[in-house]
Amino acid sequence: LNCPSFSISNPDGTSLLAPTTTCSATFYVDTKTLPLTGTYTILMNAASSETGSATFNLFEVPPDIVGDLVIGAAEVPVTLATPGQNANLSFAGTAEQQVTVRVTGNTLGCQTVSLRKPDGGVLVSSTTCNSSVNLPQQVLPLTGTYTVRSDPSGANVGSAAIAVTSP
Repeated sequence: LNCPSFSISNPDGTSLLAPTTTCSATFYVDTKTLPLTGTYTILMNAASSETGSATFNLFEVPPDIVGDLVIGAAEVPVTLATPGQNANLSFAGTAEQQVTVRVTGNTLGCQTVSLRKPDGGVLVSSTTCNSSVNLPQQVLPLTGTYTVRSDPSGANVGSAAIAVTSP
């Protein structure tokens, strides 16, 4: 099929995913929380008079992995085995402290790694497909609990090791 559109309807007929057109051979919808109990409908609308087929895979996504990091301590390994699952590792930081987030052994393919402030805002973020990456060194703006988030692209699964150093 050439550039079909996809949508998902809730059991009550309202939209869970508005019609989205893709011209890619694969199409991924990130995790959605189902608001109602019942039968959901996936609609694929082919362009013009085309015919063809598609395979749909649905995943029950477990909660995101959570854990603790300590600045300067050993890296923490994380394994994300289900598409849509992320990792959120937290550490205590002090205002004006310099830190670097380091990711090694990445088998997740492409992923977005972000350092989030205590209020949840993003301090720094980078999308990488490399097996190792260091986010740019940061000066923490305030004292509190910071979170390093690993969000694999698309349906990627795998593992990585995450550490925070100073600097």
